[in-house]
Amino acid sequence: MYILFFYLLALICSLLRYRSFTDTPLAYFPLLIAYTLFNELLGFLVSEFPEFSFVDQEQYANHNTIIYTIYSVIFHLYVFWVYYKVLAQDKHKMIAKVFFLMVIPIYLISNWFQDILHENFYVAKTLSSLFTIIIVLLHLRQLEATAKSPKKINLMFWFGLGMLLINLYMPIFMLVGNLWTEWYYTLHLRTVLFVIVATMYCLFSYGFLTHKRWAFN
Repeated sequence: MYILFFYLLALICSLLRYRSFTDTPLAYFPLLIAYTLFNELLGFLVSEFPEFSFVDQEQYANHNTIIYTIYSVIFHLYVFWVYYKVLAQDKHKMIAKVFFLMVIPIYLISNWFQDILHENFYVAKTLSSLFTIIIVLLHLRQLEATAKSPKKINLMFWFGLGMLLINLYMPIFMLVGNLWTEWYYTLHLRTVLFVIVATMYCLFSYGFLTHKRWAFN
């Protein structure tokens, strides 16, 4: 539950500086952070208190994978939409658009083979993370080539760093956690995930507090 502090910190920072990016594609980002905070709280309640369970079978009362699967879909759809808006080259915009259109079919296909109530859609989440890495790197390359201001005052730079950090780790977390469970516990991958998520939201918070609107691109 300590991770909620970092979500709340980023949300507060985003609201404090909201007027400085309200006319950018990141205008909806505080809503996503608030949704993340609510989703994490709901996940905790489902896993700890049977009365919040989504299933009738008592032995599965603490299964909360459905809320994280739905969250993953919304999260990646938003990310690809943001990058579609900020990428300058038409071919890069097309890549972002293709990734956006692929998200829902990938999860629907996963739902055909897995039970959304009880299983992680680890293949769909891994593919979505790989797509995100590609699109973030394209934008960071764009910033290197075209930015007329220091990247550290560009909110998209901090957004991209956070997205790159979490999506580089998620394929490892998902694949090892679902295919090699003993390594998942041996390597303490959940603890590592906590550190990475906390770092990501610290990057977001710093970006919100220090960015300049005129540097956004």
